[in-house]
Amino acid sequence: MCRGFDATGIDFVLKGYGWASKDGREKKYREKRSDEMGRKMHDSHPRSKMLPNYKGKQTGTWKEAQQLAKKDGKNSRSYTNKVKQEQAGAI
Repeated sequence: MCRGFDATGIDFVLKGYGWASKDGREKKYREKRSDEMGRKMHDSHPRSKMLPNYKGKQTGTWKEAQQLAKKDGKNSRSYTNKVKQEQAGAI
């Protein structure tokens, strides 16, 4: 006599990577932890404000630093973004 297994009467469904309740808890924990770490990083590593300068010597404005670079025959394109930000009042 041969015995068989008939699984038609069993309703068992897994969705996602694992148990749904565990996935939800882990996702919330990771999001919360990421926010906390982001705040800690921001608090412990403040961004220093870059001051207008040319060859390490401070100038009054980025435009002035760009003009000094042009006067020396140096590539002054690296100052263009800072000059634009300065003119827009973002700096």
